Amino acid sequence: MKVISRNPDKPGKVVRILPGILLLILLFLFILQFAGGWYLEREIRHALKSMEGPVAIELENVHVRLIRRSVKLEGLALTLRNKRDTLVNFRAEELNVTGIRALKYLRSKELHIGSVEILHPDLNGKMNIQDEILPLFSDALKNDSLGEPGGMERFVLGRVTISGGNINIRDVMGKIPAVNLSSIQLDLRNICYHAGNASPDLRVVYEDLTLHTGAGDIFLPEGFYGLKFDRTTFCSAGSFFEMDALQLTPAYGKYEFGRIHGKQTDRFDVDVSNIRARGLDYAAMLEGRVRVRKFSVEGGNVLIFRDKNIPFDHSIYPPLIRTALMNVPFAVTMDTIEITDSYVQYEEELPLAEGPGMVYFSDMDVRVFHLSNRPDDHADFPSMHIHAQAKLMGQGRVSLLLDLPMDIPRDTFSFYGKLARIDFKEMNPMTIPNAHLRLLSGIADSLIFSARANNDHARGIITMVYHDLSFEVLNKKKGHARRSGFVSFMSNAFVRKNNPRGNRDPKVAEMFFLRDKNKGMPNFVWKTLLSGIKATVLPGHRANASAGEVESGTH
Repeated sequence: MKVISRNPDKPGKVVRILPGILLLILLFLFILQFAGGWYLEREIRHALKSMEGPVAIELENVHVRLIRRSVKLEGLALTLRNKRDTLVNFRAEELNVTGIRALKYLRSKELHIGSVEILHPDLNGKMNIQDEILPLFSDALKNDSLGEPGGMERFVLGRVTISGGNINIRDVMGKIPAVNLSSIQLDLRNICYHAGNASPDLRVVYEDLTLHTGAGDIFLPEGFYGLKFDRTTFCSAGSFFEMDALQLTPAYGKYEFGRIHGKQTDRFDVDVSNIRARGLDYAAMLEGRVRVRKFSVEGGNVLIFRDKNIPFDHSIYPPLIRTALMNVPFAVTMDTIEITDSYVQYEEELPLAEGPGMVYFSDMDVRVFHLSNRPDDHADFPSMHIHAQAKLMGQGRVSLLLDLPMDIPRDTFSFYGKLARIDFKEMNPMTIPNAHLRLLSGIADSLIFSARANNDHARGIITMVYHDLSFEVLNKKKGHARRSGFVSFMSNAFVRKNNPRGNRDPKVAEMFFLRDKNKGMPNFVWKTLLSGIKATVLPGHRANASAGEVESGTH
């Protein structure tokens, strides 16, 4: 029998060969990492220098790590120019791209990248955004080669993060809001850019977006207002948006604002503590719709001023609520809007008045239910409801309910309300400059009203219970209000000082008002109430349904 013996030196040979194999592998990796990386770095620099068109890119250093499948750009500077000057400057300390799957792109024409990180970006621009920037994006979309034969079929990016930095973009033509953000933090996950026949609005999808910004300014078009805020947070996964300390600030003073505008207009000065949106449907936003479960505003302080010495623009016809909502150029649905702990003050300056008339509402709470301009929502919720409560002049509690049908093709609505006890003298800041009437005494114990209205007129009933009403009529002479004794005596002699009188039931008066189409919803509701108040206080007068004014008549 033949015995085959093993070679006792064979394991030793393997052991001796193994370090050489490892050395060759390491050498190959070294060449791939550094030589290949150096080649790609050179190609990247060359490609950036030879770029043509409106975009120029410069950088201080490029680091390519093939094994790690990463690229780092240091000192990145991007400039967007037109034929005349520079439009946008973008700089970043670092831009890191990792997880580049080049082999997958070669096999399937799909580019997959793990993450993109931008450190301390600084974006500055001063341009005509509408005419210079938007056409560039439009042209890029038209010339998009994604999905063409031989081109990229799909682009997938796992995560984008932006840390620090600021943004300052201004529109020199004043047609688009300008933005100034002191800091920005962005985390965007699982972005996918599809090719094929997808519409442009649906080509880009993402899984989660979280955005934090520091204090910022937004300069609104036409230059009459600016917006300031302390902090904003948006999270698509949590479906919420928050903004702190929002301020809408007029660019001009009370009287200068109207003169520069050229026509009568309301000047708003708004300060809000907090704004929140819950149940925000970010997928709907990608389709051009706003869908919010609950939108809340807390601690609002609103000052409104109108100078009636400025010419009135009779070419403006403000729509009522339903029409205004249906005219919004995008779909919007909000289940609930909640405004709490707010203050609203309205002032108006009349010709020859010593000062502006003023009325204010404190401790205001407003809730809006089923706001939508989508017809398919109206089948489930045919009416929008607005509930409002506040203290009139810091005293009488006012409650108002508006019922606005949304499933009929016209502005038809109902409103109901009541006012609790208030001293008439509290209304002098409005009645003296506006009506030349000083209320001396009297208490409104209660006021209850209800009405139905459309785009043309409003009709309803009002019951105002009050007692001990007295007043004096003021004459305007040389810019000063003076008491007119005879007119005051005669007026007090003919008005109802009490309602009810003696043991009688309270007088229930009719309300009727033909809408002034040049005025908005608040004026419409107030003038309707005023028609009923006059019919209550002035004997022999009634709301005239044919003329829409108070006239003499039998009682």
